[in-house]
Amino acid sequence: MAKASDAPKPPLPLKFLFGTVSVCTATLCTHPFDVVKVRMQLSGEGGVAAQAAYRNSISAAISIASTEGIKGIYAGLSASLLRQCSYGTARLGIYGALLDHFSEPDKPLSFLSKAAIGAVAGGLGSIIGTPFDLALVRMAADSKLPKAEQRNYRSGFEAVMRISQQEGIPALWRGCLPTVSRCIVLNIAQLATYSEVKEQIINVGVSDGLSCHIGASLVSGLASTTASVPLDTAKTRIQQATTHDAYSGMLDCLAKTVRQEGFLSLWKGWLPAYARLGPHVLVTFVMLEQLNAQWKSL
Repeated sequence: MAKASDAPKPPLPLKFLFGTVSVCTATLCTHPFDVVKVRMQLSGEGGVAAQAAYRNSISAAISIASTEGIKGIYAGLSASLLRQCSYGTARLGIYGALLDHFSEPDKPLSFLSKAAIGAVAGGLGSIIGTPFDLALVRMAADSKLPKAEQRNYRSGFEAVMRISQQEGIPALWRGCLPTVSRCIVLNIAQLATYSEVKEQIINVGVSDGLSCHIGASLVSGLASTTASVPLDTAKTRIQQATTHDAYSGMLDCLAKTVRQEGFLSLWKGWLPAYARLGPHVLVTFVMLEQLNAQWKSL
């Protein structure tokens, strides 16, 4: 039986196009969970009063939906789509290209090699996508700010333009270090785990089809959520900070969070993060595999 690695690979431009379609489709399905996750991650800042704003992820979702409606649940969607068109497209395209380049027939790459490729893809993709990630965080959290401090961005493009004009172009990469760190960890856990689990499933005799892709996606989503949430919390708080000296860096943010709210607070928002990332990973990889399968059948 021919292995998946023996099949012809789509050309590089198609890899990036398939990545764009896959991540944008997943984003449309899961964006509300991203909004809840951001609100939860910011809910502990400012002391007990702020922390009591949401009891849990479900109460946060109900509160946002009841007080702000569809507009609130989909706050920052344009920035999220722009982020996926930059970061999501780049990481999937780079990972696929590097995986093909370093793979050899009948000699699967080790998990460590896949992890290294995932780290490179995640790091490069996150640098490209940081401005839109910053816009997404600010737009998702804007309604929680006092009226006088709300930024009222109308779209992701406007957010990026206003930030560059009012705060300077370097401000677009505020939180870049924790963003890159988070994305490296996430992509090692997500992309490398998906490739490894898929390979192991095929090795035990399961065909390279939908059930295989779903199983690998579920494991990948669980691993990537657990590994990335602490860094995601730090990234979110740094990007949303209204003063430049709120945190000196990612480690300072993590340390202050643990000191003020406890160690487990690093995983605050894990449930909405998994509720978003789990289906996002599932839709992304299933869609990507289907697009590749359709291309191979032409």
